[in-house]
Amino acid sequence: MEGVEPLEYYGPGGYHPVHIGDRLDGRYRVVHKLRDDLSSITWLALDEKLSKYVGVKVGIGCVDRIEGDVLSRLAKSASDDASSENKPTLFSVLLDRFDISGPNGIHPCLVTSPTRHSLGDLKGETFEMELFQLDVTRSLAAQLSIAVAQVHSSGYAHGDIGLHNAFFQFPPSLNYLSVNQVYKQYGEARAKAFINTDTQMQSGDHWAPSYRVFPMEMDMDGQDIALHEAKLTLTGFGAAFRPADKPRFPSHKQYWNSIRPPEAYFEPGSPLTFAWDIWSLGNAIFELLARRPLLNVWDAIAQQVHMSGPMPPEWWEKWGERSKWFDGTGRPLNKELSQSYTWEALLEDHVQSERRSDRVEPIGEGEKDALLRLLWWMLAWRPAERPSAPEVLETE
Repeated sequence: MEGVEPLEYYGPGGYHPVHIGDRLDGRYRVVHKLRDDLSSITWLALDEKLSKYVGVKVGIGCVDRIEGDVLSRLAKSASDDASSENKPTLFSVLLDRFDISGPNGIHPCLVTSPTRHSLGDLKGETFEMELFQLDVTRSLAAQLSIAVAQVHSSGYAHGDIGLHNAFFQFPPSLNYLSVNQVYKQYGEARAKAFINTDTQMQSGDHWAPSYRVFPMEMDMDGQDIALHEAKLTLTGFGAAFRPADKPRFPSHKQYWNSIRPPEAYFEPGSPLTFAWDIWSLGNAIFELLARRPLLNVWDAIAQQVHMSGPMPPEWWEKWGERSKWFDGTGRPLNKELSQSYTWEALLEDHVQSERRSDRVEPIGEGEKDALLRLLWWMLAWRPAERPSAPEVLETE
């Protein structure tokens, strides 16, 4: 969030060189940089045709077009759904798409409403997460659940639900600002000159820009976010799939460094379902409330046994690492660790205690009990035993 994209990501198949003031597709004037990731850079641009600000996500030269295709179908589904009239869409709505042909390849570009920080960025690093006020947390959890339900109702599963793909919206007042006023409020675009010794890739080379741009400074503090500011958009549809169409299976490459539902480990040959999203949504809801994530990537299976009880017997037999955590009868080797990973202990240690320590309102007892029941259900071992997205919304 603080730095600029690596120089080595420019070149054939990599980023497209973009400068402040460039006009993309003859229409979108680049004003600032919003963010970058491994496969794209997203720019704040002024749509000179409609006089409003947009986010233009410029993909690398070798990226696939799955996300654009998914967003196109979701947009059509939303427009065809009469029941969605007057209801805000809480996932990215595709406004336009086009390609840029440049020195590093052909780059797919997706135009959507611009977004601010992700909830994951704002929460911060693992074990040092910011805490939101309780009313804000409730609203964000509800909005994220509604977004998932909206996507599922269109026949798609998102495939990568998490706070890293849930972004705060800009206030509507953004579109009333001139470019100079945007710079006054959010800071001018700061450039970083290239410093490198690679004679084949110098600053201003045809496949690299003359400078790189730091992301826009959008000062936000988790505890200070007011309820009216807590409007989110679900993004990141590059892993989306339609369970009713071509089967999708867990990809080790795609999910190797993230928390995955248990079926990814024990039934890698079974097609993914909507329940994949529900499990991930349960983790995200806990993370919204807590100081730290619910599970860690390396010990997630053992932690879930402590939380949810025995896994299905056929999975237990497949689990090659069970002897690190449990004896031959299934009893935990470390009883103290096991007790710290019950649902009740996790909520007390990582939610209630941390919130009281930061003088942020904790969850009331009745709400806590309802949350425990919901999370237990959402993180059920077997996908078929988890609730649907509408059932999540119907809970207390």
